[in-house]
Amino acid sequence: MLNRLINHLRWRRRMIQRIYWPQFWYALFLPGRVQSGPFSGMRYSRTATGSVVLPKLIGTYERELHPVLAALNMAAYDLCVDVGAGEGYYAVGLCYRHPHLHMIAFESTARGRKRLRALAHKNSVLERISLRGHCTPAALQVALQAGRRPLLIMDVEGAEEILLDPEVAPTLVATDFIVEVHPERNERLEQIISRRFEPTHRLERISQQARKTLPGAVCLPRFLQAKAAYLMDEFRGPQFWLHGTVLAVQAL
Repeated sequence: MLNRLINHLRWRRRMIQRIYWPQFWYALFLPGRVQSGPFSGMRYSRTATGSVVLPKLIGTYERELHPVLAALNMAAYDLCVDVGAGEGYYAVGLCYRHPHLHMIAFESTARGRKRLRALAHKNSVLERISLRGHCTPAALQVALQAGRRPLLIMDVEGAEEILLDPEVAPTLVATDFIVEVHPERNERLEQIISRRFEPTHRLERISQQARKTLPGAVCLPRFLQAKAAYLMDEFRGPQFWLHGTVLAVQAL
């Protein structure tokens, strides 16, 4: 027991030294707005929930999804449901970018909900966001039914196997989605999700890409310019994304 505690404390110390402290310190020298990417110009905080903040501030966070977001016909969606919303990068960002859009954001942590609420207020979109706590399949079904044509964004650290189930949330068969998949939790997860949605969706697998260069729009203090690789590092495991597009309107 003592050895486990000591090892945990050592791991915690390494995390603070390598990630938490540099993230906090470097963020102080960046503008309080997203500098590039799909949410360029959005006011942002200098802290994050469940992820690192620096890639969000410079605009390279989940850069792999930028072409997907750019290609979406957002005018066709009247509602977005964001499950695992954190401090609100997508929930607030999509409302900031698309003034017609309404959002239901699920975030299980009280700290994340507090930060999301503050970020939404800072960007004047709070009135279009319904903030909720822990998401269950039943709660997801109710949320999706609130829209004529919803878009689903999900990042739930492995719980996607439970939530992405049309048997318990049947509106999923008529819902476009972008989900982050965590195969380290279940190596068969991609196969399970694909089997459930292949009859109703066109599925695109989006893999992680190396971050080599900063976007041209990013302006950094001189002492941070040599740390571009660190600023863009999201400290990820072997995750990837699935983008599901409904093949035809489903009768529910």
